Amino acid sequence: MLNETAKRIIKKLDITWYTLISTWFYIGRIPFAPGTLGSIATYPLYLCIAKLNIIPQHKIFCLYFLAAFFTIIGYIAVRKFQIVYKVKDHKSIVIDEVVGQLLILAISAKWIMSNSTIINLVNTSIYPLSNTNISFLISLAVFRFFDIKKPLYIWYIDKKITNAFGVILDDIMAAVWGSAFLYILCRFL
Repeated sequence: MLNETAKRIIKKLDITWYTLISTWFYIGRIPFAPGTLGSIATYPLYLCIAKLNIIPQHKIFCLYFLAAFFTIIGYIAVRKFQIVYKVKDHKSIVIDEVVGQLLILAISAKWIMSNSTIINLVNTSIYPLSNTNISFLISLAVFRFFDIKKPLYIWYIDKKITNAFGVILDDIMAAVWGSAFLYILCRFL
């Protein structure tokens, strides 16, 4: 029954500010891997910040600011989405993935970009990538792993805190634990 309700909701989402934010401009409506696509959709924001002609600490501050901003706006939008559509954590809600991806980038991008071993492992001579792109791809892979597998009590948050804050909190925790993993990886490689 929940599956049928979920399918109906995807077909009849209204164009409102809260559906635009909750689904990250309807990327969450794409039926194949909406969470991963929501995370990938943060790339333009990350690239714009990476290209800014400011010191690296200010770029990191911008990422933290965006993560905090979208956490607040996302909470309000998801709460409204939950009330209107009578769902808890619908698969089309991907603002939480946007927040998580921005947060893991804010915490970890500098570590990844400064680790030549990781950069050399990922970079190929066939199609060389910039350090910015490598840091995004590694952060994306680690964040998605922690978000999908939900280890280290992330599963508990996902199952027990079903309000709008819980929808976003499990992705924040996935970003934090993913960042801890990346820190250890960068430290010992």
